[in-house]
Amino acid sequence: MKRFLPVALILLVLFVGVLTGCSPDGSATVADLQQQVQTLKAENEALKNENQVLRKLVLEAKNSIPATFQPDASSSVAGVQTPTTAPEAKYWMTISSSKRHNSSCRYFMNSKGRFCGPNEGIPCKLCGG
Repeated sequence: MKRFLPVALILLVLFVGVLTGCSPDGSATVADLQQQVQTLKAENEALKNENQVLRKLVLEAKNSIPATFQPDASSSVAGVQTPTTAPEAKYWMTISSSKRHNSSCRYFMNSKGRFCGPNEGIPCKLCGG
């Protein structure tokens, strides 16, 4: 019972503050809070629109890269083999996790890795490696 009284008193103060339209410290009214909610909703909507535009740009950029992309020697990343070094390879192993992906997997050549054989590394749980 002794623990209940302080909690009940705090709840009562908060409830009275909500009914009177101000916070316990008296700094915000209901109208102020409603205005803040409207402002946040407008900002949220603007961010959603911006996010959609950025996603479209990323998809367009991915689609604009030719399938036969062959980077020059200066643009190669250390530790990553390009399709020109092993075009017949059907398996890709991600270096950081040693996971093996087959050519139908979304992670195939989409991570820092190298071409590998069918029995190297750990099979991917998504594609079976």
